[in-house]
Amino acid sequence: RGFIWFGTEDGLNRYDGYELTHSIRDRSAAGGLPNSWVAALALDGKGQLWIGTADGGIVRRDPVDGRFHPPQDAGGKLLVDPRAAVRALRFDARDRLWIGTRNSGVRVLDLGKGEARDYRRDLTNSASLSDDSIHAFAEERNGALWVGTEAGVDRIDSATGEVTRFGERLRLLRGRDAAPVKVQALLVDSRGTIWMGTEVGLARFDPVSATFDLLRHRSADATSLPNDYVSAIIEDAEQRLWVGTANGLALLDRRTDRFTTFRYSPSDRSSLPDNNIVTLFQDRTELLWVGTRS
Repeated sequence: RGFIWFGTEDGLNRYDGYELTHSIRDRSAAGGLPNSWVAALALDGKGQLWIGTADGGIVRRDPVDGRFHPPQDAGGKLLVDPRAAVRALRFDARDRLWIGTRNSGVRVLDLGKGEARDYRRDLTNSASLSDDSIHAFAEERNGALWVGTEAGVDRIDSATGEVTRFGERLRLLRGRDAAPVKVQALLVDSRGTIWMGTEVGLARFDPVSATFDLLRHRSADATSLPNDYVSAIIEDAEQRLWVGTANGLALLDRRTDRFTTFRYSPSDRSSLPDNNIVTLFQDRTELLWVGTRS
């Protein structure tokens, strides 16, 4: 319907172009939001909004009465722990809901069948998740899902469920003695390149050559990444790549790997409200929305 939804640490907001409507947890109201910390949002194939919360699991918003309902199977059994700490949501091309949690790995819901499948870290199995702390998802054209974790990035074959870990290759970009690299943002762009937001820069994986490289901040170069902490990545309708960092919004020139950076300026009312970027979204009118820390 053209609404813009904002998830915040203090509830769910809906903007209709004129005013904001605010929803928070109300213990006395049936069908209310289960937790006011909204960590993730996703739309299903029917245009229904799904909300992932920090410690209240996930719910679907009924577009008719505005109530929130947790997913259940045909027998009324909950498909997701109502105390789950959710960090990421994504509907894949088959309209299955992928749920990334803070400490319980990944749960995939086939809502039509009322079925769930879990992916967890198994210390005895290298073909399991690299870590149970999940931050982000992205999907390839062939349906494979990339999963950003506390310990790197994994690829899940959607047909077989096979998990391939890439975290070690990502870590080696920083050196043999480097710590695991957390991947907190993911994007598969229109060319099939996989982009990863980390705490040590913007990583790139070329699926054709199967190679990784890392774009980093260089203090002496104003055209480099403005900060190594990358929290959001989006490709706009003109196939331009925008990167949200802890010190500004950067537009990448993919021909030269140089960045143009946009920051807050106290003398410019049209500048960003804050340099710490947390999320990016483009609406159907091709307007870019930038969510910041403050």
